[in-house]
Amino acid sequence: MRGLIAVPHTGLFPYQFVVAWTQLLFCTRPMCEALDFTFIGSSLIYEAREQAAEKCVREGYDWLFFLDSDMEPRQDTIKRLLAWDKPIVSAMCFKRQQPYTPCFYPTVDYDGKTVKIQTVDEWTPGCAEVEGAGMACCLIRREVLEKTPRPWFFPMPILAEDLGFCKRAREAGFSIHVDTTLCCGHVGNEVITDRHYLEYRRVSLANRDNAGQE
Repeated sequence: MRGLIAVPHTGLFPYQFVVAWTQLLFCTRPMCEALDFTFIGSSLIYEAREQAAEKCVREGYDWLFFLDSDMEPRQDTIKRLLAWDKPIVSAMCFKRQQPYTPCFYPTVDYDGKTVKIQTVDEWTPGCAEVEGAGMACCLIRREVLEKTPRPWFFPMPILAEDLGFCKRAREAGFSIHVDTTLCCGHVGNEVITDRHYLEYRRVSLANRDNAGQE
């Protein structure tokens, strides 16, 4: 098994990423015949993702794993994502600002001019199929790239590069999943995880209920 880890970046690497990166490589290398990585600096995220995907296909890697430079993955992240044996599978990631909403979406209705995205409030442990997910901590099999029309990541009107890719991949016949047992931290002023989202949601619901009783 040959894997490629791609890290899009703008030149800044928080220490949480650096520490997690070392542990991730240590855990993943024994699983692979070859494990390579590429750091792609670009102000345009879709160009960085496109270059990484090109490299994956051109050099015949079995899978491509995207890890953005502001993420803090668990050391066994790639091992656990591979175990699901899905064409596209992401860890859970959350936005850095309140209300810390999840970056995976059960439905994405897009007609070229408007987009309606369904977010999730709760989830059950497992591997959930979704219509869209962010690429910040996501594993993609080479077959997906070979059979999905290019450009893979060029943004569609009002649709960012990650959801644009998900739409193209689904139209090519591939499913998208999220491992809801695996969270990848998002580094901001602090590292944002599912704990932040759930606590924010708990407090918001409690405040709403209290307001209704007054």
